[in-house]
Amino acid sequence: MKNIKGFTLIELMITVAIVSVLMAIAVPAYRSYVYRSYLTEAFNGLSSYQITMEQSMQDNGNYGTGGACAVALTNTPHFNFTCALTNGGLGYTVTATANNTNGFTGYAYTYNDQSSRATTAFPSAPGLPSACWLVHIGDC
Repeated sequence: MKNIKGFTLIELMITVAIVSVLMAIAVPAYRSYVYRSYLTEAFNGLSSYQITMEQSMQDNGNYGTGGACAVALTNTPHFNFTCALTNGGLGYTVTATANNTNGFTGYAYTYNDQSSRATTAFPSAPGLPSACWLVHIGDC
């Protein structure tokens, strides 16, 4: 008889099982890295908004009037921003909330006129709100 070269069904099934296990580990880890890269949109947006609001305070003596913040907000591809006035226009709180783009949801961060940062929503994070902007659970 001639020697036939090739793969047996068992060898093929073992290879498929190994690849499946590796994918089960790699895909969630990759998704986590991608989601963390989206967080920079929130942090950059909140920080730059703070600068423009402080400029408004210097120019006008308030952060807004009539219940509206003085500076318009610009949403990013993964976050929606809202602003609420406090103390009769002498304070504000701006919030960045994940907008469920491609399943990216459950994240919310705030910043206010007192330079206080907070994480109000973060998937699976205990003890919220947190007095910092979380990137990893338990790591400010």
